[in-house]
Amino acid sequence: MDIRFEFTGAERDKALAALATRDRRDAVLMMAVMVGGAALSLVWPFAIDIPSATRATVGALGSALVFCLVRQGMEMVEKYRRYRAGLPIDPGYMRGLEPGARTLTLTLDGVREHGPFGRRDFVWGDIADVVEDEHLAALIVSPGECVVIPKRVLERAGHKDLEVIGALVRQAHAE
Repeated sequence: MDIRFEFTGAERDKALAALATRDRRDAVLMMAVMVGGAALSLVWPFAIDIPSATRATVGALGSALVFCLVRQGMEMVEKYRRYRAGLPIDPGYMRGLEPGARTLTLTLDGVREHGPFGRRDFVWGDIADVVEDEHLAALIVSPGECVVIPKRVLERAGHKDLEVIGALVRQAHAE
């Protein structure tokens, strides 16, 4: 099935906002680390006798500091990988969000996109995740690459949801 559409700058902005907020695990992980550090500092035997509230505060802040240092190291590694892959270092950029005319071909084998910067072919096993909101569907290939399909285009092609695409991705990962 071939789908032709124009991906606008406004749609790109909505896609960036949806993809940026799809994963809030860093904030949740930070809270878990702080609670764990506070709890550990309350039960850990210290040679110095200080009030438990002070120990909990020091434990939470210390574990948050360690978390931030580790997270910065992970971000540096991710930027280096993006640099080596030829992607922009800015992690907010994803290849596939460029505005312009596109032709999308969905087959049983995978998805092919002819866009503003050439042709990209992906088999369903390459798709790591499918993100959907009220305006778009994004097939996430990697942290720096996706295929975006506006919902208006899916509805025009006769597809109200991504059930078939999701089934193809799940089956490809099961094999």
